[in-house]
Amino acid sequence: MNNDDSFARIEQFLSEQLTGKDRRKYNEKRIYELGAKKPKGIKIPTPIALGMQAKRQERAKKELQEAKNLGLYHHSIKHNWADSISSLLNKNKKTYRDKGIRMGIGKVKDGILTLSSNDIKKVQNSNRIKKRSNNGKNGKIRKAVGGNKAKSKKKRK
Repeated sequence: MNNDDSFARIEQFLSEQLTGKDRRKYNEKRIYELGAKKPKGIKIPTPIALGMQAKRQERAKKELQEAKNLGLYHHSIKHNWADSISSLLNKNKKTYRDKGIRMGIGKVKDGILTLSSNDIKKVQNSNRIKKRSNNGKNGKIRKAVGGNKAKSKKKRK
């Protein structure tokens, strides 16, 4: 008899002695060892889950404050409270998401640049001189228009 065989027999003998909850736990553990997937957990309604999460964060914040008040908190051992701190920071932190290539004009989809007629007009009109006008609404950019004001006054008379 080798060691593996003897361990298997001891384990089998001990498993036969288990009763009730212990036996169910043991059998469940064996099933997971053989490759079964664990259940995802208990499903909770969203409002209740959000309330539980808020309460958890409140408790973590309170625990951290208590540690600071007692003098137990120091930046060199902050990893002891890392879970509570990170959960508080992640709540308010917005993650940056790279949205792909930005060329300034057109839209890139499936690796193909698509230009609309407005995009083409923007590029063609970029060579023209633009002038800011103070009497325009909201400081919009207007194109410089040539012409002589004196001539236009003479025509009106």
